[in-house]
Amino acid sequence: MVDVMGTLERARLYELEISAQLEHIERLHRIAAKARESNTYSQNLADKLALLESELNEHIDRTVDAKLAALEYISILSGEERGIIEHYYLLGYNWDKIAIKMYMSERRVFLLRKTAIAKLKNYYEPDTGRRDHGNRKKDKDAAGACKYYSGGACTADRCNSVGCGQL
Repeated sequence: MVDVMGTLERARLYELEISAQLEHIERLHRIAAKARESNTYSQNLADKLALLESELNEHIDRTVDAKLAALEYISILSGEERGIIEHYYLLGYNWDKIAIKMYMSERRVFLLRKTAIAKLKNYYEPDTGRRDHGNRKKDKDAAGACKYYSGGACTADRCNSVGCGQL
């Protein structure tokens, strides 16, 4: 089974980690530029920075892999939904920044996120999504049977209702 949300959350987490590490290394470089006490001290500091940058490169590789997997999943989305999912999960923006950047209210951002997540779950995880039309009240007739079931076959895409032949 596909774990779309886990993949998206992992990509976001890695993005936030990378951002924090980059900021940390940039600060250390500024400190190192000011520290000119001795050659030994400067060399020691340079070695430590090189080690940190090496670790950062490994994290960047992991982040790129996670983002590629997430991009593959969100490729089914388009327009504003895709933009919101990319900004939140791949770029690490928070909701208020997304709303400002995309010129919409936070409420609209949340609604679009909700529909985008539902689309992703329906597409990649149909058993956990809302493709259970036969189990919803509006999809049943007076006897409680699926309205889409007609003479041996359900005409709907997926149906989980009792008495329906389409599963």
